[in-house]
Amino acid sequence: MVAVLAAVLIIGIASLSALFVQSSFSVDGLQTSLSTLQQQNTDLREQVAQASSPQRVMAWARARGMRMPDHVITLPLRSAPGGGA
Repeated sequence: MVAVLAAVLIIGIASLSALFVQSSFSVDGLQTSLSTLQQQNTDLREQVAQASSPQRVMAWARARGMRMPDHVITLPLRSAPGGGA
């Protein structure tokens, strides 16, 4: 009876050890994936910042024949009927 209990405990401990090792490999793989995705996110944010910079947008517009207006008129808006801000 003691031998059977000891065998079951040894098999159980070996199985748990194998599960921990497998989990460790899974965690390492996920950490690697996370690092890669974080770097891609950083790269994409930099690309967005460069693409939306005012200098780049102005250069893009000028290359397509757009220009700043010579004369700008600002029209005042009347307040809405019934008060309001």
